[in-house]
Amino acid sequence: MLTSSGIEIIKYVINNNHKPLSDVARHFNKTPTFIRNEVMNANLHLETKHQISIKNSVVFTAMEYNDYLKFMARLDARNYSPTVMERLEVILVLGYFQNYLNLRKLYEDWGISLTTKKSDIKHLEKYLEKHDLSIERKPGSGIRITGSILHYRVLLIQIISKCIDVNDFFVEYRGANTPYERLIYQHLISFGYEYLESSRLTVHSFLEEYGNHINYYSKKFFLLYVILASYPRENTDTHTEKLILEPLNLYLFSNRNENIAFNQVASMIDFDPVMPFPYDHKLHELITEMFQFVQSKILTTIHTKDELIEELYTFVYRQYFVQHFNYVYEDKLVKGTSKHYPWLYAHVNMSVTSIESYLQVKFNEEQITSFTLIFSKWISKNRLHGRNRKRIVLVTNVGFERVAYFIEKLKEYIEFEHVGTIDVNELNALNTMSYDLILSFSKRTQSILKKLGYDALLLKFFLENQDILALYDAGCSSSKRRLLASDIVEVLSTKSKEDQIAYLTSKYDSFFL
Repeated sequence: MLTSSGIEIIKYVINNNHKPLSDVARHFNKTPTFIRNEVMNANLHLETKHQISIKNSVVFTAMEYNDYLKFMARLDARNYSPTVMERLEVILVLGYFQNYLNLRKLYEDWGISLTTKKSDIKHLEKYLEKHDLSIERKPGSGIRITGSILHYRVLLIQIISKCIDVNDFFVEYRGANTPYERLIYQHLISFGYEYLESSRLTVHSFLEEYGNHINYYSKKFFLLYVILASYPRENTDTHTEKLILEPLNLYLFSNRNENIAFNQVASMIDFDPVMPFPYDHKLHELITEMFQFVQSKILTTIHTKDELIEELYTFVYRQYFVQHFNYVYEDKLVKGTSKHYPWLYAHVNMSVTSIESYLQVKFNEEQITSFTLIFSKWISKNRLHGRNRKRIVLVTNVGFERVAYFIEKLKEYIEFEHVGTIDVNELNALNTMSYDLILSFSKRTQSILKKLGYDALLLKFFLENQDILALYDAGCSSSKRRLLASDIVEVLSTKSKEDQIAYLTSKYDSFFL
């Protein structure tokens, strides 16, 4: 039977064709033997022309994504071995729409043994504990999921979101669904059918009224929440949640309790423009301290600190509710941020401890990554022209015209001061020059400099990507820097038009002609 691991490997190979077997194994944190076995098993279910091949330790396939979608549409549950979590997710969805759930009959319909059922229930109980939920058993009827209805809805949104697409707030089938994800979609449509259109209109009208937009994942969240909240359930317990921070104050449901509940979960939604969260003096104070700590560890002075603090405040507020409801969103695009910005990531991670203590949460890697990227963005916006400029000497025998060309091209990439150009026969001049970095275009020149005790960075005359990266590694700063408007205005206000032009073209020659 095809496994979920097999499906993941098929998807990976399609998106990363002709990858070394070792890379595939590393990606899945498995051995090459495991990958080979899964590929062999997967090939039993694939058409010959679409099978995965491993030759000379390279993994490849002729299968394209559209072929994969067709394959998944044909894949029958009888030929698929679901994970424990996939089975539990179907149970959780059905449990919301049914008062009591007969698991014995369900597992018989799936063709899965009662021994597996008993094992799954133990896993389910442990899983539900993490979400303030539990199982209630009733002999002759089955089981029922009880506990916080809000936590239950948020958990289901997380499950169902993987199985649907949303187009203009219409729920659509996701072509890449596994057989058990297909079941989840079918149950949603079957039980929630009469609420789909009204929920779509409700969400659409709400956003128009408030003049807001939301991203794709928030669309799914918002729409699914309204669908689930619209579905009538027996014995729904209280919507009251004990919260440290006050949620948003929006109006969506006429029922007061439902509206209170909505505001608590709506505080997780990424609105654009952002919804105004209530002011929490203590939180604002702690975020200011967070900013001050990070500012003390970086070279760039953030002149727009109020805007940065406001963005951090909004983000922290949202993440508090995300944490409270145990909602997990994994963004694969930003994985590796800690490797790209190790220094900044480390200090941001240290800066949040007081906030975590106040909110009684522990920020995860995803959230620390977002904090890091927020700071990185504002650091980039506040890098000023003329700060941390490297003084550069060129050692080359090329003509002046070519040197002039190279200098102008270099200005497109880094911030620097050109303190001079000398040839190989003038190296004694280095003793009287103040510089930070020596550049050369010749291995011979670099070798001569090295013998004399000088370190030089070897570049190609026509700069390539690796050359730019080498300059950054050498401590050069990007040329994409800002000018502090207040400083320029102050200087220009005392000068004539001609003097203003002369000042700008001489001091900021990279910007003005």
